[in-house]
Amino acid sequence: MTDYMVFHDESKGERGEEFWHAFFWVPIAFLPELTGFLAFAYRNSGHMGDERSFKCLGHSQAAHRYANCWLTILKQSLQSCKPHLADPFDCGRTLRATSSRREPAYCRFTRLPCCKLSVFFLPNGLRELRLCRDETARFEATFLMGLKNGGHRLFSEFAPCRIAGIRLDRERHYQRPLDKALLLRRIAEEARDYLSLSPDCTIEGEALSEREQLVIDALDILLGSFRHAHAHGLSEATRPKARKRRLTMVTHDLLTRVDRGDGMRNSRYRDGYTLRRAWLEEGRWRFDDLHSAIIERVRPEDRQATLSFSFPA
Repeated sequence: MTDYMVFHDESKGERGEEFWHAFFWVPIAFLPELTGFLAFAYRNSGHMGDERSFKCLGHSQAAHRYANCWLTILKQSLQSCKPHLADPFDCGRTLRATSSRREPAYCRFTRLPCCKLSVFFLPNGLRELRLCRDETARFEATFLMGLKNGGHRLFSEFAPCRIAGIRLDRERHYQRPLDKALLLRRIAEEARDYLSLSPDCTIEGEALSEREQLVIDALDILLGSFRHAHAHGLSEATRPKARKRRLTMVTHDLLTRVDRGDGMRNSRYRDGYTLRRAWLEEGRWRFDDLHSAIIERVRPEDRQATLSFSFPA
């Protein structure tokens, strides 16, 4: 059984009633290496701002430089098998030892990362959950749905998971304090046997360590790229008209890998991520793959170009 730290970010979509959750599952033993590369790439970008989020990237070249690096690092961290196929990832540009010129820094993980990503999208979530007493209750309900849905699909009896802790992107913007004891109790009672909590598992959203905040900030940018691709379509995102559209190239690769269907069984990212959407229909929750909601937005003449896209190493 592997101990994981679960990082979470949520966002309202660009269409008013949409609600997004992203869960990033990092093996405890791998967390120092992952955050080391995230910090290294951020330093190399030269970015000086305080805000590190998708919506605050603006037109800063340095901000988009670190965002691109972070996305490639997170994508490569989802590899769970075939270590001989591990690609190097971009960590920005570093100064040469013998001159003042900068040169690209490409790095590799020293082990199979085995991180996991689950994205959970509710296209009408805010409207369908209007009977919840407040916005915090809507968050708690959809958070539980998303975490269990992702955990049940990413793990199994042969690859069990024990959650050592859950880290949120801030808590102060909720209308009332989260009922953390209730959330932990429901996870323990409702999750399948192969998804368990460690005895000292906690949910924290404030006073995170610098290492934990790095992962949260990187996850925010990854979730933002999914939202942008969903709002504008992959065909637009493949055209480099804007920097934010170029950031969705990692999103392309993850979505189109799933769109290949059975090909994921032999992929190095097998069981590395799940992309799901949920909605109410006749009083029952329905689920399907999120990738179809985005792929179907591609115009027929752009479909072949999009599906053959490969993100550079």
